Amino acid sequence: MLNSTPLIYLAKIGLIDVISKLRIESITSPSVKQEVIDRGLAMGAPEAEALSKLLDEKVVKVVAPRNTSLFKSLLSIKGLSTADAEILALAKEHKGTAIIDDKLARSVAKVYSISLGGTAHLLKLAIEENIITKDRAKRSLDEMIAQGWRCGPEDYAKILKQFDNVESPRSMFGSDKRLKRITKNEHQEFQRSHNI
Repeated sequence: MLNSTPLIYLAKIGLIDVISKLRIESITSPSVKQEVIDRGLAMGAPEAEALSKLLDEKVVKVVAPRNTSLFKSLLSIKGLSTADAEILALAKEHKGTAIIDDKLARSVAKVYSISLGGTAHLLKLAIEENIITKDRAKRSLDEMIAQGWRCGPEDYAKILKQFDNVESPRSMFGSDKRLKRITKNEHQEFQRSHNI
């Protein structure tokens, strides 16, 4: 469940395509769409166009929370935005992960036992899935901070350590430089040709 900040900052640093390449179900809420895309397009924000394309291509789906009592309970928390409440409610409903950077929203997620990640979590997943390198993820982190993404020194060090601890696909499968991602069709063709 994608909140505003991860979408905005991945777009600002030119990595919005990471979302379409990750093997995750990408859902956002109506308030996030309104906040990021509708207002962004009206203001001429360059990242809004890239984000709008993700919706048009159905990479990211806009879904409203169905559990209205949970949503209302979250919305009653002082300082929690409508978008944050929607994302947290969706994550709980779908047994998914709330990708959210807001400090209050992250605290609320812990209280409600909602699985939690942030923008850096998406970069870590991208390393794990061999979409970007560790070096690119580290540069991306610095670029996001330069664009205004908030990250204290302790969190920065923890994130870098998490990036460094990701075992790359090459190290998991040996150093075969011929290793590449294969499509589902290529995999099925291989199975047919080898009678598997």
